[in-house]
Amino acid sequence: MSNDNNINFFDKALTLLSDETQYITWGLVLFGWIIAAIVAAWQIRRNNINNHQDARNEWIGEFREKLESVEDYSLKFWVEDSSIDKTLAIAKLTRDIKSLTTLAKEIEKADGGEYQPKLFKDLRQAITFDAEINNRPLSTNCMQVRKIREACVSLRSAYPRKIINNIGKL
Repeated sequence: MSNDNNINFFDKALTLLSDETQYITWGLVLFGWIIAAIVAAWQIRRNNINNHQDARNEWIGEFREKLESVEDYSLKFWVEDSSIDKTLAIAKLTRDIKSLTTLAKEIEKADGGEYQPKLFKDLRQAITFDAEINNRPLSTNCMQVRKIREACVSLRSAYPRKIINNIGKL
């Protein structure tokens, strides 16, 4: 009984397709499907681009927060608090810089800008420069403090957030 229904369905469908009065209807249906597929593909592509940019900006925001944290802790270590253990502080700062470089490489993979090894080298050298470690706390106009600030400013400017065009996004 099920086979008879399938055969009847296909016979009726073939009858509709062979009816000359249905050509315009089928043409309009096919045209509508093509337009719907084009619009759907365009929306999917646009959403993928926006999602990619959102993720990139989120990673850059995380990068900037970590950079700010590293800058604050390093300035506190070098300028304010001489009671912080120097070995542990340098180890923590080295770990934090490594975390920043890892995040910067992930941002590069997301087309968020080229990884800047020189800027990270400058930051690492400014923060972990141990020739002045016994002279802590340093003055705020000391060359090392200026190098830390300059390195952080350079990194912040190398990883800006991009404005996302959300026109037409629901």
